[in-house]
Amino acid sequence: MSAPLEKHLMLPILKVMRDGKERHRREIYDLLDSVLQFSEEAKTERLASGGSRLDSRKNWSIAFLKAANLLERPKRGYYKITSQGQKALEENPSVIDWKFLLRYAPADSNFFYPSKKSKEEVDDEQDIEVDSASSETPLELIDKNHQLLKNILASDLLSEIKKKDAKFFEYLVVDLLLAMGYGGSREEARAAVVGKSHDGGIDGIIKEDKLGLDIIYLQAKRYDSGSIGGSAIRDFVGALVAKHASKGIFITTAGYSSSAREYVKQVPQKVILIDGNDLVDLMIEHNVGVSRDYSFEIKKIDSDYFDG
Repeated sequence: MSAPLEKHLMLPILKVMRDGKERHRREIYDLLDSVLQFSEEAKTERLASGGSRLDSRKNWSIAFLKAANLLERPKRGYYKITSQGQKALEENPSVIDWKFLLRYAPADSNFFYPSKKSKEEVDDEQDIEVDSASSETPLELIDKNHQLLKNILASDLLSEIKKKDAKFFEYLVVDLLLAMGYGGSREEARAAVVGKSHDGGIDGIIKEDKLGLDIIYLQAKRYDSGSIGGSAIRDFVGALVAKHASKGIFITTAGYSSSAREYVKQVPQKVILIDGNDLVDLMIEHNVGVSRDYSFEIKKIDSDYFDG
């Protein structure tokens, strides 16, 4: 028998974590092995990349449970059941599938609801595994799963940022803006942001280009949850006016209220609002806080070679 699908692994994983202990990923794997008694075929089945298909599905199962807030990661490589996870077990489900996970997933999860889709817009009938009879082309399937990996990475990135202090967040903002092409050296830019007195709602400045032909004023707020309201944005715009500045960037790990987003459309100053989802998307795009893991090369027939 080949490796079980993720929907057949998630409930057993949650059950072995029922006692509330922190366990390393490998220990969870071993406990799952003892409970499910996988066949030799399942244990030896390999992916095209050479890795274990069974371990890959165990890993994905843990990732799905964490994304739905049924497991948490208190430290690197270790996991623990959450109160939500205990509540899920009390329902005595026969299986944990995608539809079940959606009931527990945070409403603002950029893993389950990518591209800023609302909870209502997500098709709750979709399942985790790809149907072998899917009408999608191989390239479409690759693209879909690449996006899934990106969503998981984005979710993990935001979680890691929220664990850090305000100073780290300010450093991160500077590093991101420099990676995006804004001017000045790293040391100069950090000195202009970190450790300032937050004068009038301004956390710092950064040059728009390497020559410093214009200055952009910054506000950086690291929040665990919630949203930035219109009053905070009005204060920021007021600080820009006091500085005779025309451009500002407000960056947060949280979100923005509709009143905040509407307000910036009405003022003459150019104010960019970057929320938590925007932030991690930009970090991934500009390789800040991330590193390359796998790289696949897709090849096609060279028609010129055969036609020449």
